[in-house]
Amino acid sequence: MMSHGPCKLSDWKYYPLDSRHLNKFKVRKLYSILCLLTVILALISLLYLKVDSLGHHWLQLNISWVQSGQNQHNSMPARTFLWNDTRLDILHMKKFHFDSRFKNPCWFEPLISPDPYQRNIFSSYSSAVKRSLEQMTLLWRKRLSYNVSSSYRLRCLPYFYIIGQPKSGSTDLFWRISRHPDVVTPPIKELHWWSRGRQGRQVGYSDLIPLENYIDMFDKVAFLIESRGSSQGSSSLPNPVITGEASVSLFWDNPDWYNYPENQHFLEPQYTNPDYIHHLLPDVKLILIVRNPTDRMYSDYLYFTETNKSAMNFHKAVVKATNLYNNCTRMRSVRECIYDEHLAMKSDSRLRLGLYSVYLDDWLRVFERNQILILRLEDYAVNKEDTMKNIFKFLKLRDLSSEKMKYILEKPIENQRSIYNQQYGNMLPETRKLLDDYFSPFNKHFAELVNDQRFLWKDYR
Repeated sequence: MMSHGPCKLSDWKYYPLDSRHLNKFKVRKLYSILCLLTVILALISLLYLKVDSLGHHWLQLNISWVQSGQNQHNSMPARTFLWNDTRLDILHMKKFHFDSRFKNPCWFEPLISPDPYQRNIFSSYSSAVKRSLEQMTLLWRKRLSYNVSSSYRLRCLPYFYIIGQPKSGSTDLFWRISRHPDVVTPPIKELHWWSRGRQGRQVGYSDLIPLENYIDMFDKVAFLIESRGSSQGSSSLPNPVITGEASVSLFWDNPDWYNYPENQHFLEPQYTNPDYIHHLLPDVKLILIVRNPTDRMYSDYLYFTETNKSAMNFHKAVVKATNLYNNCTRMRSVRECIYDEHLAMKSDSRLRLGLYSVYLDDWLRVFERNQILILRLEDYAVNKEDTMKNIFKFLKLRDLSSEKMKYILEKPIENQRSIYNQQYGNMLPETRKLLDDYFSPFNKHFAELVNDQRFLWKDYR
């Protein structure tokens, strides 16, 4: 008689507990377990391949955000893993001895290999770089064929940088500078090596981009500089030809600062881009072009946002960003907040790029004020000739004839707002007021740093 207690396997008529059925049950159970284990192992393998393809640096950056013994509002990542690769240790690298026969920072070194660019990472993602290095390889092979034992090549680094800011006319400015007959340029204008490339960020952290790769970018430039010197004969004056680049991330972008040993255990970076640049190029000339940060942010939004663009959505993004940064600065320093990459990603916009004074403080801590030429896009737009003459004077370039200056000024404007983006019109009045109010104290500090009231932008509101 069937019991009224808990159900037992032996109570079921359709599954009598004999050895034949029990063996089938065990086989099915074992088969199910094996299938489950196979699926789990496959998923683990896929995950491992994904992590491995991105490199160990990417893994380090995605460690869970922890407090690291800091206050609860601190969102810096764990400092357990640090980048100790000597190729990243700029501050302890031996400084170059630049040849005084050149105005540009250049030096000679032995030419050993006919193909010194085999491991250049820049060529893997830029066709312009690849073509340039292929041309130089042919040239080096030819030079070595003449004299293997005593062949040299000239190496160079930039004489000047346009360090910022995005959506402030830097592209147009760079190409007008490059039209001066004593200026030659690398294959691409924005190498972003100091801010992103050397850490491997441009290649998904799969590898570092060493300094040697960056110097390679100026080998064709160096050849042109050397050729110009040969054409001058025995002139006692330094070769006047210079080069530069326009990585506008230099002024503000330090995404991996917390990974460096010199910044370990700090809530904000002790060393940023200007420190590293100054170590190797202490006399470099820096050009910073900025615009009203309110207008810059809207232009930035229209350029970088791919979908769902509108004045209203921009307003929502501004409200979110200003709230996030206001909340952050109630508990932390402004500098700590703007160098917090997690907060920047969370804000869904690039509000922090408009806090010019905070970044400029970092640059003026390292470089002399007379090494930095600071321009306003608003002035450049209405008076290009005076602006270009001012730049050429700053770079100590020779004066040009009216015909050559006309050639520079008549160049079509580069990278201006597209016709497509013009359909979105202006930002909402309430958005402009919100941003003007937010940026106002930073504009005031910036104007004080440069001793120029134009940077209050009272004439462009």
